[in-house]
Amino acid sequence: MFSSGVTLALESASQAAKLTIRQLGGEKVDWDREFSAHMMRGIDVFRTFVTRWYDGSLPTLFFSKTQQASVRSQICSVLGGYVWDKKNPLVRDHARRIPLLADLVQTGP
Repeated sequence: MFSSGVTLALESASQAAKLTIRQLGGEKVDWDREFSAHMMRGIDVFRTFVTRWYDGSLPTLFFSKTQQASVRSQICSVLGGYVWDKKNPLVRDHARRIPLLADLVQTGP
């Protein structure tokens, strides 16, 4: 079951633990870059998906009869919490690709 809050909580705890261990071991840790910026990348992907749900773009993609399997897989991956997977085009370029795909589905190729 999809839960962005649980994903964010687990990722932040895991990332904080790794960085804390490094810092306690004497390494210098850039918390802004290695923790805050990292977390914001995932939060931004979730934010885009929520925003695009309410503007109708995601429902358009979800219920399209012409949806490609690769797009479905990319969406499911994000909804499964893989919001830091830069191999996924819908993570890498989420703000631009979702509305583009929804427009393509609505207007056709």
